[in-house]
Amino acid sequence: MNIPRWVVWLVSGAVVIVVVVLVAVGIAGWTRPIPEKVVEQTVVVTKEKLVEVTRVAKEAVEVEKEVTRVVEVTPVPPTATPMPTPDATAQFEDAVAQVVATEVARLMGFSSVSMVATTPVTTTGVMTVGVGLPMIGSLFRTPVKAVKVINPESAWLIAEPGRILDASAAWVIPSVEMTHSANIPEGGFAYFSMGEGNIQLGDVLLAMEPMSGTNYLVVIRGRIDDGLVDTDLNMTAKVTGFRAGHAIWSKLQPGAYVSSNWFLQQLQASSQVKDAAQSSTNCGALGCSTTYVVLFDASTHYYQKFRIEATDLSKWTLVKTNAE
Repeated sequence: MNIPRWVVWLVSGAVVIVVVVLVAVGIAGWTRPIPEKVVEQTVVVTKEKLVEVTRVAKEAVEVEKEVTRVVEVTPVPPTATPMPTPDATAQFEDAVAQVVATEVARLMGFSSVSMVATTPVTTTGVMTVGVGLPMIGSLFRTPVKAVKVINPESAWLIAEPGRILDASAAWVIPSVEMTHSANIPEGGFAYFSMGEGNIQLGDVLLAMEPMSGTNYLVVIRGRIDDGLVDTDLNMTAKVTGFRAGHAIWSKLQPGAYVSSNWFLQQLQASSQVKDAAQSSTNCGALGCSTTYVVLFDASTHYYQKFRIEATDLSKWTLVKTNAE
């Protein structure tokens, strides 16, 4: 059957139109934007989250403000921040006064300033050594044989082989006239050098009265080592009444004695009046004419006080003791 030519042309044109339309629709589908309702939904969700976060943050700020206001207007209970004790307050004021006075002295051209301590030593129930203090029990004497002593009276403490303080020792030279604490080690010793001052050990007071041309060398033997672990027999001494910058002390490790050779060197430095190069500036460049050596045993309260003149350091005169 013969199909008219115009029909063929009509059908072909229709097919072409359909194909073109389908292609156009496909291209439009690939390139068309996200539906408006989807865009709007996404934006709305994001804004809601931001609004919620902002609201929570604002509430947190308001809560913080309220807490701050409550804290500011609510009185603090008296027990929350206890007031410092009078002693602590006085010590703090003394320290501040010392700093201020030192700075003023520096601005005025002075090299140093000395202040009088305002914190008194508590002496209620305290017995002063050398003024009726009794000895307790028997004095312990080490079984280590002493090979060199200065004199028989001090041989229980000053002898060889003994402990020394060398250049590596940790010395305390207090710069402020306030109460200081010093360790009196178990089985060991503590050494002090001062022109005046007080050393309180429990209910016992060692008082070094100020006298012209005089220095004090004090050695305290701590409690005897009990040989047990974690049984602390260390003691704490309260040191007051000294001249700031002119007193010095340290502890010596446990041992049988304090070295007599080393102690004689300290006595030489305290009393040297012939060679200023060997002086420790006690009483000035040429040393003190008189030195008192005070020996004390913490366990028994045994006490000795010797007077030594610079003209003869080998002569120790026992002026006080509580031994029977």
